[in-house]
Parts: sequence; structure tokens; C-alpha cells
Amino acid sequence: MATRLGVSQATVLRAVVRGTLKPAETTPGGHHRFSFDDVAAFAGAPSSVPSAGTRLMSTGDTARLLGVSQHTVIRACREGRLVPDEITPGGHRRFSPDRIRKLAPLPGDLVGTGGAARVLGLTADKLRRAVHQGTVTPAAVTPGGHRRFATAELASTVMRTNGDGGGNGTADGFGHAS
Repeated sequence: MATRLGVSQATVLRAVVRGTLKPAETTPGGHHRFSFDDVAAFAGAPSSVPSAGTRLMSTGDTARLLGVSQHTVIRACREGRLVPDEITPGGHRRFSPDRIRKLAPLPGDLVGTGGAARVLGLTADKLRRAVHQGTVTPAAVTPGGHRRFATAELASTVMRTNGDGGGNGTADGFGHAS
């Protein structure tokens, strides 16, 4: 069965456990037997692949395109914030490149918290405080909950530190003596 489908025996067992593949018979020794029709139906089961010639992307490729970690993509899928276009019999998530490109920022348009903090001359903690206070607003939040800031808006943002905005009494308000 596994060799006919081009997958491992473990993948077949996972499909049985998930209920996506039903054995026609289970022997007293616990071995599963499948009907030819069921195997053919499972092998040729229609999937939600966008088009016949389209190659779907892995979670790693998707993460690189979105500018987040692979774990963030997997977590977003588990939590229902990002839906894969296909899940392989082995449980791997696959995504349509066209759909992910629509979610992805254009190169140079958005930066993460660290990049925004450098542009503004702040620490990441001070930038997070400024976001919490409403002084700075992220342009987008990724499926994993990461903030992304528009570089064009950052260039025009003037940070003013006040008594509770992170000023520490130093000459320039950013922790540097002049």
C-alpha cells in the first residue's frame, strides 16, 4: 500500500488514525488490509490544489516569503489564522505561491520591530512601549502576531519622549549622553 502511494508506512498509519483512509479489514495481528478501490480513490483523491500545473510551497518557503520563521507559519496554521491550500498524506502543509504573495509585503516596504527601532533610534522595548501607548502604529500584523512597520511612515515619525515614554534623564532621552 505505502509503496503504491509513494509514501512511508508511517504515513499510511497516520492516515488510518486520522480516518482519511479506512482499512477494509484488520487482521488479528493488527495489520491493515485495504481494498484496491479504496487505495485508488485515496491515491487519486481530489485535493484543493489551485491548478494542475501549480507547484505548492512548503512552510519553510512560505515563511521566507512572508519574512517570518517557519514555526510562526506552523503556529498560525494550527491556530487557524493561516489556512494551507493542501495537507499532504504525511501532514505537511502546502501553500499556493499566488495566495502567499498577496499576503507578503513588497521588499523594503515593511520592517520588523528591530528594524523600526533602529530607524527611530530606539531600543525594541521602547518601541513596544510606544506602540502600546499609541505613539507609533504598526502598518500590519503577520499571521504569527509580529508587528511590521511601514518604512515611509517611520521616516516621517518624530519620536518625543516624555516622563513615562522611556526617557531616563540622559541628555538625548534615548539612553545616550551627549
